[in-house]
Amino acid sequence: ILTAVTNARAGIDASKADMAKATTPAELDAALQKAQNAALSIKVTVEAYPTIRSTDAFLKFQDEISGTENRVATVRSDYNAAVGSYNIAVRSFPGILVAKILGFSNKDLFKAKDSAQDAPEIKF
Repeated sequence: ILTAVTNARAGIDASKADMAKATTPAELDAALQKAQNAALSIKVTVEAYPTIRSTDAFLKFQDEISGTENRVATVRSDYNAAVGSYNIAVRSFPGILVAKILGFSNKDLFKAKDSAQDAPEIKF
């Protein structure tokens, strides 16, 4: 590309000199034609690089993981709220009478294991 630009500039410079020396319209027209050909001799090369879509896919994947984590947290909270209501009903009157007769007892709230704090390893 640099060589083509240098040659085109040299051709344009030569055409400028020819235009300065031109005394007739035909000579001026020939010099202008020479300058135009020199300017058009530069061929622009454009390389088409592929669009990298993996970053978009990875961002979408991160959003999905985040959404899944939020849904799990919501369901865990709902479960613990339901277990809390159940435990109150089993321990209060008159529910305690029915619970004793039918064998209902307190349930434990959901508590994640300590190892659940470690993020899973995802291999690509």
